[in-house]
Amino acid sequence: MFRSRGAPWLWLALVCSAGAAKEDSHSPKAALDAAEAREAYSKILLEAPGDLVAACGRIRALLALDEWPMALVEARALAARTPDSGEARVVLAESEYRAGRIAASSRLLESVLSGTVASPAALVLAGRLRKAEGRIVEARALLDRAIAEAPNDSSALWWGAETAATRTLTIARFSEWLRRVGDRNSERAAIARATVGLLQALGAREVWRRAAAPERATIALDPLWDPLTGEIQGWLIPTKVGQLKKPVRLLIDTGATGVVLLGRIARRGGFLPLAAGHSVGGGGDGVQRSPRGLMPALEFGPLGYLDPLVTLVDQEIDPTGRYHGVVGLAAFDGYRVTLDLFAGTLLIEPPGELPGSTPYWVVEGQLLVEAVVGSREPDLFLLDTGHTRTLVSTRAVRTLDGALMGPAVAVQAIGGRLAGARALSGVPVRFQSGEVGPRDLVTADLDARNRAAGIEVAGFVGLDLLGGRRLVLDTGSRRVRLDPPEPESKRRPRRAAR
Repeated sequence: MFRSRGAPWLWLALVCSAGAAKEDSHSPKAALDAAEAREAYSKILLEAPGDLVAACGRIRALLALDEWPMALVEARALAARTPDSGEARVVLAESEYRAGRIAASSRLLESVLSGTVASPAALVLAGRLRKAEGRIVEARALLDRAIAEAPNDSSALWWGAETAATRTLTIARFSEWLRRVGDRNSERAAIARATVGLLQALGAREVWRRAAAPERATIALDPLWDPLTGEIQGWLIPTKVGQLKKPVRLLIDTGATGVVLLGRIARRGGFLPLAAGHSVGGGGDGVQRSPRGLMPALEFGPLGYLDPLVTLVDQEIDPTGRYHGVVGLAAFDGYRVTLDLFAGTLLIEPPGELPGSTPYWVVEGQLLVEAVVGSREPDLFLLDTGHTRTLVSTRAVRTLDGALMGPAVAVQAIGGRLAGARALSGVPVRFQSGEVGPRDLVTADLDARNRAAGIEVAGFVGLDLLGGRRLVLDTGSRRVRLDPPEPESKRRPRRAAR
């Protein structure tokens, strides 16, 4: 029987709240502290422009206030003025990370970590980067080292809790964070308490235990048709829920965190509520707060789980009731997953080398890739098979020549509509072999969502770009490849019978 290398960490990825990325400034008291720090460091720099400690302190205060564009400008200038300063490189790496430049951030840290001494700030950021890359053991070692060197550092405690080797240690670190920081950040405090409560409720109980784990299997998917156009809006995976194995259909959504089920379906299937949860994504303020708990069982074709941890929503996910939840890539952790978005199949097989691929990262449950919009440098985009149309953030659109925003459009997501959604034209979006645009795109305000995640995401790569192709995601190496479509002579567009 095939055993996943990643599956033991699935519980941690889903238990540790995705909302955790919020910086300490996102409560009124913490924001006031950060604003005071910015002003204090600014006064020092007026008298001593070369003060490195003050310059780094001001940049970190700007990041805490989410004024990251200014922080990035100042950090780049500081690194250019002080090329031999390791701390200047660290604060630049922190700024590049918040701006969504993960690869640049990682390169900057390599030179710092190769030295004999690395600051706790460098170790914390390096741990977060390794976690995003799926290198959990390395992430844990870096964050454990940061806590050992700076036991009073609240940031090291927070991120070290997420990668702790045991639930007991996770609880201890979040509890210590709460003791030290408390309600200075009300959002983070709520997340920490919810996570501690969830882990205490779980005790030693294992979650996401594989009841059936085939080495290789192909699962047929059902198309989700647009009744007006006859085009495919998504792909649904037949799923059996609970001990009675009630058949339902879930939307394959690579942009989702774990499994989200409609409340009435889950409760009928024996849902065991444990705690409230927070996750980044959806509409509204970009952070969803929903009950979390255990289902007795879930089956995706021949792949079966006992005690999977799921999130509930009581509002109908699809207004017409065509599906009853969403499932993200985490449910197939440890496999290479091939989504044939033309033929409608999902293939799982052992992970391995993936020629012609590029990296992907998972940050607060978001599956992120590099894509190019217009003439910009590569940006982070959410790889999102649950989104019909590719979306570009309004912040990114404001920097693009030729971008034309049209009338308001409704973009529904879990938790509400995306703020400020409008039609977009005039710019293409490219991801690997795929390109979409310059017409029929969407723009929306992602600032709240990005503040919650602590990293800038410039948009979503949607099904309009991915459709008709094979999307291959290797969860072992965290690599992704989008294959070119087969020639038109071999493939005909699929449409619903009219």
